[in-house]
Amino acid sequence: MSPHPVAAVPQLFHYRLARRTRGLNPGAHPGTQRGGGMEFRGHASLLTAADPRRFDIAAGLRDPFRQVMVRVYTQRGSVPVRVIADLSASMGFSGHCRKMDLLADFTASLALSAHRCGDPFAFTGCDSTPREDFVLPLTRSRAAGAALAVKLRDLEPSGVDSMGLLAAVEQMPAARALVFLVSDFHFSLDAVNALLAGLALHEVVPVVLRDSAEEVTPRHGIARVYDPETAAERTLLLRPALAQRLKQAAASRDLALTRACAAYGLTPLFLRDRFEADTVTRYFYG
Repeated sequence: MSPHPVAAVPQLFHYRLARRTRGLNPGAHPGTQRGGGMEFRGHASLLTAADPRRFDIAAGLRDPFRQVMVRVYTQRGSVPVRVIADLSASMGFSGHCRKMDLLADFTASLALSAHRCGDPFAFTGCDSTPREDFVLPLTRSRAAGAALAVKLRDLEPSGVDSMGLLAAVEQMPAARALVFLVSDFHFSLDAVNALLAGLALHEVVPVVLRDSAEEVTPRHGIARVYDPETAAERTLLLRPALAQRLKQAAASRDLALTRACAAYGLTPLFLRDRFEADTVTRYFYG
């Protein structure tokens, strides 16, 4: 039995693409492929769009060359939905929430939402390297996300860093996908830039997991500060001025991360303390 609480039924949310998908398979997103869809894109000669079922007499009469014209429609298509997730030791932090449970809730809901849209779903979990036990190839299985969420809840992260994210990005197929890069982003901005540059061909959503307990600092007393990834420890004598500086440092870090994403035309999605599907829907449709 899992030592962690099992989430309720995954919540569906709605996402959309910034650009049309080139996917050949039918789906829920506006596409570029001609087909049997309902979105009218214009007229073309019967010689170039061989579909006599869409013959348009009026358009042919208006054509100065008196060609036989047909109506052209585009079909809606699917897009691969991929998660590249940080499973390093810092993701094991547990205060007001447990980040791994937050990741599990998000993953289960995204997988179910992708299934509803007809999109294949894939997942790659990484610490210092991509983890083979947390790699899920593209699948259309409805149950895959729920099974993966159970594994994520049972995991106690211990990786010394999250550099496996870079390796996972380098191994990404060239076919354009909707990629959710999920982490607490407690690594250098140089690494953030390298990740986003490596995903430039895809539509990317940086998902930032935050536990508000990380930002709460007592105003007085002695505190031992521990980095779970480097095992470094420090003892601090806390006072109001230092507590304020630590709080400002956390806010500055999030601002720097937001600016780094903005350089690539992206806006990070912050999930704090608990997962709410409406928060994700508002991100896409806000």
